[in-house]
Amino acid sequence: ELIWIADEGTMKITAINSQNGQVVRTIPIIIPRGKGFSSIEGIAWDGNYLWTALYAGFSSSFNQVNPQNGKIIKSTYADCNPRGIASDGTYLWSICYNGKDLPSKIDRRNIHGKEHEMLRSRKFIADIEGLEPEALAYDGQYLWYTDRQSGRILRLYPVNVKKK
Repeated sequence: ELIWIADEGTMKITAINSQNGQVVRTIPIIIPRGKGFSSIEGIAWDGNYLWTALYAGFSSSFNQVNPQNGKIIKSTYADCNPRGIASDGTYLWSICYNGKDLPSKIDRRNIHGKEHEMLRSRKFIADIEGLEPEALAYDGQYLWYTDRQSGRILRLYPVNVKKK
């Protein structure tokens, strides 16, 4: 199994073998055409492809990435300030950060189909605790995220997901 690490400083994604710690491959982080870039806010593996969340204000995007060469297969607007992403191979969840005055939310999108279908499949599934949520992960049953301000790790059950 591989651990994927995105490095904003080098603009590269590195795959590391989880058993021995060896670097398996390194691919470039590509910025989608017509969309901006300020920071990398998340990386997720869906079982076949990588996904990146790139923050760029109104041009923030979720990008399906070929894990062999880094090329973008599809890109859709995030319609939020993404603070973390996770996937189970069917859905892409993201933390939608709304600033400190409004609650952040977890949204869910179906990753299959074309970009516009993915965008239209968006559903908000929960308001979440914390003033600075980030770093979303899925363990097969729960979504986990951190809150930078409180230093807590929080758990959420994503409704309408088949238990594995």
